[in-house]
Amino acid sequence: MQNFPATFVGISPKIVPASPAAMPMAPPFSSSSTATAAAATALGLSSVPTMNESSMSDEQWQWVSRMRGHRLFQHHPDHSSDFDLLRWAMAYRGDIELAIRKYRRHLRIRKLLQLDEIEQLGEQDGIDEDAELYAPMEIVGTMSSTDGRILLLERSGQFELDVMMKNIRTNAFMLNRFRMMERVLRAVHTSERASGRQQSAVLLMDLEGMGLQTNLVSFISGSYRIMWGTLIEQYPQLISTILLLNAPVFINVLWTACVSFIGDDYRQRVHVYGTDWREHVAHKVPLDALPEGHPYGGRRPHRVRHPQPCRIAPLDIRPDELDESCRLKIPAGAFVIQTFFLPPDEQLQFLLRNETEITMNIFFSFTKKSVGPDEIVALQQMGGDSADDEPSTELLEEVFAGCERPGMPTLDSWTWRAPKAGFYHLVLGNEKAWILPVSVEFQLFQLHPNGTRVKLRPIPKKDGTKLRNGPTPSGQLRLANSVSPTPSGPTPSWGQLRLSQLRLANSVWPTPRSWPDGVGETELAQTELAPRRSWPDGVGETELARRS
Repeated sequence: MQNFPATFVGISPKIVPASPAAMPMAPPFSSSSTATAAAATALGLSSVPTMNESSMSDEQWQWVSRMRGHRLFQHHPDHSSDFDLLRWAMAYRGDIELAIRKYRRHLRIRKLLQLDEIEQLGEQDGIDEDAELYAPMEIVGTMSSTDGRILLLERSGQFELDVMMKNIRTNAFMLNRFRMMERVLRAVHTSERASGRQQSAVLLMDLEGMGLQTNLVSFISGSYRIMWGTLIEQYPQLISTILLLNAPVFINVLWTACVSFIGDDYRQRVHVYGTDWREHVAHKVPLDALPEGHPYGGRRPHRVRHPQPCRIAPLDIRPDELDESCRLKIPAGAFVIQTFFLPPDEQLQFLLRNETEITMNIFFSFTKKSVGPDEIVALQQMGGDSADDEPSTELLEEVFAGCERPGMPTLDSWTWRAPKAGFYHLVLGNEKAWILPVSVEFQLFQLHPNGTRVKLRPIPKKDGTKLRNGPTPSGQLRLANSVSPTPSGPTPSWGQLRLSQLRLANSVWPTPRSWPDGVGETELAQTELAPRRSWPDGVGETELARRS
């Protein structure tokens, strides 16, 4: 699985690492019983058992201690409990170096996606509120008076998957799923505070009513895989068991599609049952935990939500706003990099349609007006985390939650405000492909207060590698020449071949006129933000004002 979280744009201040000396081993949680009870009531949880004895083995305590004492450890007031850290350590089987970097990456994603404030966000912030109706996943409560695990219910078989596959907009839907996982995490935290033991969630997925539809397998192995893979990576060990109820006769087809992206650890957690599931799950989910009445026949008072028809309004986009000039071709194993100079507080709208899986990220620099594929590869290998570096104008800062975007026929759209003046490097990747390029439709607009949209163009490249329609024959020749062995030189490694291939990808935007050196149409007439004049190399008027 790629080291990418879900799709959304956000800006974060740099998180300051806490000194290991200032972070001694702490109790899993410190919370008053009154506050814990209030939180449980607010989440609709039933009584949670109280257990004071330690629930961690000596090895697990060592893992937590090593993470907390690691030089890269960062403290978060709500997500650095011993049980939180243990989840990360367990997910990576005690590999603390890997676990700490994944944990740091998650904290950065929390900032970029504003996960700590996500309950205060709504449709105006890009969340698909209707997904609560057409694709609900609900928290039922704790398992029993002696089991603090959280029971979840999703009636997936009742979803209008055929409509969802054609109409879901990735950004908005994934934000809704992140909000759902945040609610689950809060419920687990509440149970852990009350019980003094590590807890998790048990997910019931009711497949009754699911039919074998066209493209269902490709949807599950593509979009569904990326969605759940993203959530599992950002919330490791949170869901401990998945029970599939009322599995259809073609479940083997679906399982074959899923097994390629479900890790060995999670394969052991998935249990599949047919219509006779009640005879088999009693030892996993007691009747007291199941909702009462039809169709689950449990004893818990809980009103089960019925999924509603999927209705997603079309975007208000004119056909001419996505013309041929908006098409980008990303060569196999390569990136397309587009650079924009933006003033602070610039309100933007992104439009993106990719019917094939791609990756996306945005990096910011005050002064760096171009980046190479080798720099992008290095940043991705670090997870966008320059943990040991002090802030510098030459460093690239990740300002977008780098994501693996599933192929969808829908035109996706979201808005975003540029936080500061400087160069923004948009990176679209086709890293997984070995042979075939992918085509995407992309356009960036400036949004004016009067409601009008103005197309923004990227800064043209000066290095001669700009591609208008994917890799041209001459471009392919340059690739071959750049990596071919000479009689006196060694055969290039796979990494050299791959990096040379990556260096080919660049902007495909047409150049409408003669441009000042390093300055895009953003700084010229299109945005109407500044008068035309002679500009210093790669510097916009906002940057000039800031420097003066």
